[in-house]
Amino acid sequence: MALSTQYQGDSDVAFTGFSSRVNPLALKPGFLQHSENLRLFATTARCRLGAKRITDASLDSWITWGAGEFIDANGVERVVIVATLGGTQSGFWVYTPAVGGGTGTTQGPFDWPQSGGMNRVTNEPVSLVQAGGEMFVFRGRDTATLVSVTSISHDIPTDRVNCVTSSAHGFVTGDEVTISGTGGNNYNGNFIVTVVTSTTFYYKPLANPTGSHSGTIAQKSKPPIKWDGVTYSNAGVSAISQVTISGGSANMPPGDFGIYHQGRLLIDYRKDRIAVSDIYDEEIYDLTLNNFRVNTGANDEIISFLPWINDGFLVLQKRSIYLGYMDNSVLTPGSAPGVNSYVRLLSDQIGCLAKDSAVVAGQQVYFLSERGVHVMTPQLDLTLVGNTLPMSEPIADIIETINFDYAEKAVAAFHDNRYWLAIPTGVNQRNDTLLVYNILNEAWESADKFPPGLYVDHLLVLPYDAGRRLHFMTKEGGLFVHEEQTSGDNIYSSNPLPQLPAQLPWNLVPASLTTIPVTGTARTRSYSMSSLESKRFSKVSIKTGGAGTMTVTANTQDPDVTEVLGSFTLSSDTDTNRIRVASKGQSIDFSMTLTGGEPEIRAIAVAALPNSFQTKSS
Repeated sequence: MALSTQYQGDSDVAFTGFSSRVNPLALKPGFLQHSENLRLFATTARCRLGAKRITDASLDSWITWGAGEFIDANGVERVVIVATLGGTQSGFWVYTPAVGGGTGTTQGPFDWPQSGGMNRVTNEPVSLVQAGGEMFVFRGRDTATLVSVTSISHDIPTDRVNCVTSSAHGFVTGDEVTISGTGGNNYNGNFIVTVVTSTTFYYKPLANPTGSHSGTIAQKSKPPIKWDGVTYSNAGVSAISQVTISGGSANMPPGDFGIYHQGRLLIDYRKDRIAVSDIYDEEIYDLTLNNFRVNTGANDEIISFLPWINDGFLVLQKRSIYLGYMDNSVLTPGSAPGVNSYVRLLSDQIGCLAKDSAVVAGQQVYFLSERGVHVMTPQLDLTLVGNTLPMSEPIADIIETINFDYAEKAVAAFHDNRYWLAIPTGVNQRNDTLLVYNILNEAWESADKFPPGLYVDHLLVLPYDAGRRLHFMTKEGGLFVHEEQTSGDNIYSSNPLPQLPAQLPWNLVPASLTTIPVTGTARTRSYSMSSLESKRFSKVSIKTGGAGTMTVTANTQDPDVTEVLGSFTLSSDTDTNRIRVASKGQSIDFSMTLTGGEPEIRAIAVAALPNSFQTKSS
């Protein structure tokens, strides 16, 4: 007798991306249906390295609310951090990367200025921007509510200004309030107030107020905070004056964020307006003429704006996108933008959900919208961009897990030919997942996960070890360089935790920096050998490299059966692991778990025997 045993096979000899939404049977060769904590580097699937904390213990007791890159007069690149201690003290910290990598130096805190003996404090996220060699912090737009002050007087013995309003003012003690409209000296400005009743409050003036004080209004407002970029002490920090808040020579207005573009600082100071500074003078504004109104009357809101091609800038609202242009034909300091300045509609089909998700990469712009991740290019008819599929369509199932109540906290960066997007998923209110899109492969590469309690609140690209690397900052624990160490992710626990395994009475581990190993997981496409007939799968061969451990699980479909094939210790050399399968089904895929360093999968091949073979006599 002879056996008719015509084996069938299928394989992947390279890995270029993953698509979790598409039917695994329909995936192209080289695509995974799941990729977590992996880098598809040089067509291999490699477990990523762990994140290493590079700031020292100085920030351990502080909560970080913002961070921005700063280049000093000598060209040294630093990170300026805004942090708060105990909810009552805010200040600047300046981090300087170490030459050759490792832990850099941290200087601070440089306390924010007081008003009337009370601290200016932030307990919510802020935005930082460098302009004119200085660093500015934006803490939010002022409120639209103007309260009429019917009586304002200076009580000399107590040196306080007493204010009476015509209606309930809505302030609480500790609010920062801008007083404007008085005709006398030293009444106007921004002050921290003490509330007496619903219609009375007082504040400490900077100097002895005099003169008329009719037509006064009060408005809750947080002026920008400035660090001069030179003085590494409290003396280098000041609050932007709010004595003049309207007209042709107004002070810098409060805003949610700003960008420095073509010698001017652009500030998001109303939900539909952008204030534009005088050229080369970022602290003076003509709020009558030098501002852009965007989509006024549509009740849309500016989410982000950023420099783009041909000296223009993109304005991303929640439901629309505009292109702005500033005519700087006149470069005289104090001059307004030219008559050729404009704002025009690009798309009213999509918009942006998160300010820091918008990133420019060459001529392309990536951002998170309500429909997913979109990319815009100048070659397309951009008014039609809302009718195209989002770039994130292959991972639409992951996008659907975003906690959209907190999606505005998403942050992104472009580095190493990749778009990195940190998002909050499930019940998380902070960014627990880092999506990676590989520009060269034109595919999504991984969904990075972190240990519980480690969140990506800011993303920055900074110098590290003679190159530039992706960094992230978390509210608790400081600054981390991503993908740096084989031991795993550093995580700082600010609260004592029970030592595991836990026994009563608990042995508490004090606040400390610990390391959690990184686990990479991959699930291949389904291999059917281009046939839906039943098969007997006999073996799988997996070519690997890099030291670590790999656990392999076989998943057959019709019938649906999962079988753990075993765990394998990998060496740093290239090896081929031939594993017996002995499963039956229409198709099969394989789940692989990688731990213990940088193990990688280089290729996979599966063999099967059609179930229709029969014994023949000779």
